[in-house]
Amino acid sequence: MKWQLISTAAVLAMAFGSANVMAASEANVSQQGSFNEASVDQTSNYSAKADIDVLGHLNKTYVTQSNNPSAKAKITVLGWGESNIANISNRNVQAGWSNISIRGHNNDMAIVQKNTKNTSANIRVTGWGTHNKGTITVKGVDNSTANIKVVSASKGEAHISQQGGYKKTSSDLHANIKQDWGVRNSAWITQSGTSKDSTIMQAGYWNSAAVVQSGGQYNSTADIIQSGKRNSGAINQTGSRHTASIEQHGSKNESHILQTSSRNQAAVYQNGHNNIGNIIQGSAGNVATVSQTGNFNKAYVNQH
Repeated sequence: MKWQLISTAAVLAMAFGSANVMAASEANVSQQGSFNEASVDQTSNYSAKADIDVLGHLNKTYVTQSNNPSAKAKITVLGWGESNIANISNRNVQAGWSNISIRGHNNDMAIVQKNTKNTSANIRVTGWGTHNKGTITVKGVDNSTANIKVVSASKGEAHISQQGGYKKTSSDLHANIKQDWGVRNSAWITQSGTSKDSTIMQAGYWNSAAVVQSGGQYNSTADIIQSGKRNSGAINQTGSRHTASIEQHGSKNESHILQTSSRNQAAVYQNGHNNIGNIIQGSAGNVATVSQTGNFNKAYVNQH
């Protein structure tokens, strides 16, 4: 009898009648310095894992993963970086996890997930940085969790968009943006699909936050919590069962809630002076609560 060593890929190829067998892939890239570029492309693998670490300024990093049952991607900008670009893209993935961690000034971070299931996207900005921009875009996804956390930063932007894809409605959408401290930060969440929830938390001054939700099939929630002066918060909900809540602490803050078509409900809590609270509700259940403590405040409720 004659024995031969046969690779696992060869065995699978014989079993399935093809040599093009999906295998696990893993890539690790580490760069130090400035003006560097790193790109990882993983396609049609059984599982894909990419890890990029960068130290320096004006660097560009990209991870693209597509047609993988499982995909993990992580980009980390070490030290105090400036004007770096970090992008992760997941397409046609059954279970995707993407994470970007960065600190410094003028950095641009983006995660895109399309036509996937059971995905998690996380962007974290640490240190006292300014003018950082973080964006998470989700299209045609079932069970999506998106988080952006900014620690002690100013003049930054954070945006989460969870939408339906081509002939596909997104469902089970979870989004959270947290900006711990700073001034002139902006954060907004856009969700379209079924079963949605949102939370934005901001601390500081002259910050703005907005949540826009649309789509039927029940469940809509949105929360905006702000602390400081001259902040603005807005919630716009169309379709489904709605709930909304804006809570603000400080003076000269503004809050606006608009709800149409379905069960509605809304609440505004403001503590301070010269605040404005506004609720507009139309079509269906309607319930509105405005609670203000302080002087020279204004409250408006319009139900029709």
